[in-house]
Amino acid sequence: MTASAPGTTASRPAVVDQQLARATAALCRDHPAHATTVRGVLAPLRDRLRRLHQDCQAADAAAWSAYTADLDRGLAELEIEVARAAERTGGVEQVLGTAATQFERRAEELREETGQV
Repeated sequence: MTASAPGTTASRPAVVDQQLARATAALCRDHPAHATTVRGVLAPLRDRLRRLHQDCQAADAAAWSAYTADLDRGLAELEIEVARAAERTGGVEQVLGTAATQFERRAEELREETGQV
């Protein structure tokens, strides 16, 4: 079996999975005191998104690009928000939970756009 070329529909879920894995690793590295919380929120999110993305294979290239651009921006914002939240008790978990909900909602919207509901 050969690997899919970057950007093909078969590689889409894997690319997003890798983005989330890199974000998780970076947050754990930058905020080791919150690594358990980061993994506890983002690992289940990766699993849920992986399932949703399997249903998004019919999304056209423009919709998928817009989705991944939103995800990139969201992950960049998440890094900033976690840094701020690390200064408050319970703040990191709240920020991660809110972000996870937003990421999952956007994936569900993409799935609905492709008629995969």
